Amino acid sequence: MSPIRSLDFQQDVADLEPLDAIVGTARVVGIGESWHSARQFLAFRNRMVRYLIERRGFDVLIFEGSVSGAAVLDEFVKGKEGDPALVLRYLEQAMWLNRETADFLLWLRAHNSTRPFDERVSVCGMDSVPPTGALAGVPAYLSRIDPDLQLSIRRSWDISRSCLVPLRFPALVVRQFGALRRFLNALILRSESRFAQTSRQS
Repeated sequence: MSPIRSLDFQQDVADLEPLDAIVGTARVVGIGESWHSARQFLAFRNRMVRYLIERRGFDVLIFEGSVSGAAVLDEFVKGKEGDPALVLRYLEQAMWLNRETADFLLWLRAHNSTRPFDERVSVCGMDSVPPTGALAGVPAYLSRIDPDLQLSIRRSWDISRSCLVPLRFPALVVRQFGALRRFLNALILRSESRFAQTSRQS
């Protein structure tokens, strides 16, 4: 048994050296808990992650959250301006919306600021939750590059949002996914045509 001196991840992490025997030569370490959002679990996990980063050289932190949304966190911890409490919303998981995780992001941002850019810790997501945050800018972008699709894009956006609600009406969702699939197929064909035109022009 090894005593733990503190749950505060800002404190020295030397008391976590027994982790070395557990981690060994592993390149991937999974850390879980029996209850999401419990303050004590979050605090101790933050200490372990800090130890793995500082003492063992781990350089990728993977959240149980949106794969696409985590890109916003990655930009934040590597220097882009933002509010950590708002940035965490892009993970699309309520369990990360707490002071402990926001404070840890600030620490990781400060840690990264002392490292060369190519040695900074990256943040990724690993959950296939509905990427509502990541999708938010898609309609405006597509409308800008292809104004003729503006109305169709707006319609597809309405369809996609209706598909992302809890599946309380399975038959309706199936029909909506069918409509979205048909639109996306048409969009792919149009994109391929645009790409072909651009390639010929260049």
